[in-house]
Amino acid sequence: MAQHPKHYSMLSRLLGSIGIGLVQKRGAKIWYNPYIKLEDELVKYGIISVDDLCNDLLDWETMYVSGRMHKPVALVTSDARVRLAQQVNLASALRTALLLLPKDFSEVELYTRIASLSYTGDFRMSVPGGENANKVRNIVLNQREEFRRLYAGLMRNLGTLSVEEVRGNRFRIQQDDSVSTKASYAARLPRNLRQKVQDHYTRQPHLDPAFLKLSMSKTLDTVPRKPSSIEREETLKAFWIAAVQRDDFGEVLLQKIAETVKGPAWSQSIKGIYTAGFTRTLRYVGAKIGKYFEGRKQNEDKSS
Repeated sequence: MAQHPKHYSMLSRLLGSIGIGLVQKRGAKIWYNPYIKLEDELVKYGIISVDDLCNDLLDWETMYVSGRMHKPVALVTSDARVRLAQQVNLASALRTALLLLPKDFSEVELYTRIASLSYTGDFRMSVPGGENANKVRNIVLNQREEFRRLYAGLMRNLGTLSVEEVRGNRFRIQQDDSVSTKASYAARLPRNLRQKVQDHYTRQPHLDPAFLKLSMSKTLDTVPRKPSSIEREETLKAFWIAAVQRDDFGEVLLQKIAETVKGPAWSQSIKGIYTAGFTRTLRYVGAKIGKYFEGRKQNEDKSS
């Protein structure tokens, strides 16, 4: 703020650096300055600590920043921690998308599923003044090559995908959908999401003996004789093998993603009044309303 005071709204300047720090720590722990003119371009930029950024990239604590970074972005930092955490974030997005896709799918369907993760549970996708309903589709179709550069190496390294070119620069993908492969993906979900899914099933131990065993294992963690690390690993392996075979696994996974996204999306929208100020907020909402109705019109034109 000392370097660029004009980037901050009057209300932000009244709060001061201490007040801004307190507000920033709420929700997704990021402070946005929209409609900032830099070199004849209007930009919106966010401010977040490296620690908070890495935590979200690794663990999907809020998916607010990590979800945006599932899509092509210009990563300008030289911090090695951020670059490494971003690779983990992209790999997590790929595995999560594969758990939600069938055995055969197109390259566009993969990128669309990845891009949609951070909008799952975001109220702005369903209300006027929120987001264009076609936003995810537009992001993918306009940046297909960028998505390919982002995920091609990770897809090769995964070793569970078969990619075939069906016509000029268009690809179809077949994944190994065996139980063991799916269970390995699920066991490597980001910590926050993984814990939410585990809690969902261990609260219903009657559904499967593996759920009961993990539930009991959690209880045993509080007594002197704790399960060994090997026992714990075997219990978790059995849990995920059972979980991914359930018909409701995909639905539960999406539900837990929505729970992660929903709260920060609301809190960041409320924070926008402080971060942007009243005038910029009205301008921002006006632009969003325009995009929302533009998306509706596109859908109506397709159906007519």
